[in-house]
Amino acid sequence: MVKVLHTSDIHLEKQLLNSTYPSEYAVSRRNELWETTKRILDYSKINQVDLVLIAGDLFESEYFLLGELYRLYDLFSRYESLRILILTGNHDSFSKNSIYKQLQAPKNVYLLCSDRIQYIEFQDLKTRVYGIGWMKDSYSEIKVSNIDLDHNYINILMLHGNLTSTDKDYMYFDINSLNKTDFDYIALGHIHSFMDLAENIAYSGSPEPLDFGEQGEKGFIIIDVNKGACIKNFIPFSKRKFTTHTYAFDENSNEEEFIHEILNISNDKDFFRIYLNGVISAELSIKLDYILKSLMDSFYYVEFINNTYIEQYRKSMDQDPYLNEFSKYINNLNIDDSIKERALKKGLSMIIGDSCVNVK
Repeated sequence: MVKVLHTSDIHLEKQLLNSTYPSEYAVSRRNELWETTKRILDYSKINQVDLVLIAGDLFESEYFLLGELYRLYDLFSRYESLRILILTGNHDSFSKNSIYKQLQAPKNVYLLCSDRIQYIEFQDLKTRVYGIGWMKDSYSEIKVSNIDLDHNYINILMLHGNLTSTDKDYMYFDINSLNKTDFDYIALGHIHSFMDLAENIAYSGSPEPLDFGEQGEKGFIIIDVNKGACIKNFIPFSKRKFTTHTYAFDENSNEEEFIHEILNISNDKDFFRIYLNGVISAELSIKLDYILKSLMDSFYYVEFINNTYIEQYRKSMDQDPYLNEFSKYINNLNIDDSIKERALKKGLSMIIGDSCVNVK
């Protein structure tokens, strides 16, 4: 039996330029990606992991300079009892100008960088780890059938790509074909969420989320791999989460109730986006901006998306036939409810305060 830790898509030095949160949070988030990489190694050492598999996109090539590679290899070299295998992905490909080519990896680090099938053998573990890495910007569908495996070994495959045929430029592979292979475990990367596809096939997902598009638990997989069988265990591990909530106001909503509900979901660890929808009283709307800002110390980071209506204007809209037709038209559109609310507010020129209040 071989004990394996499977992770991927850490994206060290990702700049997070398109994130909605301010730049100081992006800087902290980049540092936390390094911290989590070290925590993964600590976990592996403490739990006597035999092989650490990083299934692509360990870092962002565009921003990962020689100094960062020295830092990374120095970190890896401190865990000489661990065997760390890196598969190149689309963000850290082994291209002509790859930073990987500028520095010799530590003895305990193994690079799977060829876009032709290759393997690294660990005789003491009776294990071979195969991989198809990235060497350029895009790949069409790849075939992994007809690989001649030695069944005296535990055989593991690492891939970085998509199961969706519409994204064939990202090394598309067919799940049915993977299922027909004789690999004891197939470690996938590229998708940032954990996906358990078969007894012996999984995406680990990213160990840390990067923005509000990456919600849910993030972590890695621990696998006990045997010949012909494996036992997987997903380990939640992220330092922070991104989470979205909705609070629906009505005519009876009051300040105390609202504050209580928001504080009930708050913490000083995660990123929150809270949509405020529905009808709000004129009295409460006047206080709302102050209330939102007063909640800032209860969160690490929160952004409020204010889609509320003042009660009297909702009634006017219901009573005026022209406004009522406009309301019906917007509500019949096939778009997200929060976008409908914002469209109605803008159309009526009744935006109350900032539509998005960013609070620390």
